[in-house]
Amino acid sequence: MFGMQAMSSSVAPLQESETFLGLLTTFSNPILGILVGLVFTCVLQSASAAVGILQAYLQYPL
Repeated sequence: MFGMQAMSSSVAPLQESETFLGLLTTFSNPILGILVGLVFTCVLQSASAAVGILQAYLQYPL
């Protein structure tokens, strides 16, 4: 739960960022929007998997 709260609080400023919102809403071509969403999801999922593996590994002391 702490990790979810930390991630939520770290991206909270993006909700008010006009640049970030403009970047996400400027795609007139749906295929380009899908590709950007795919890349964004892959990056986030990869990072989440890496953190999950690291947390599971560090749960048990050496």
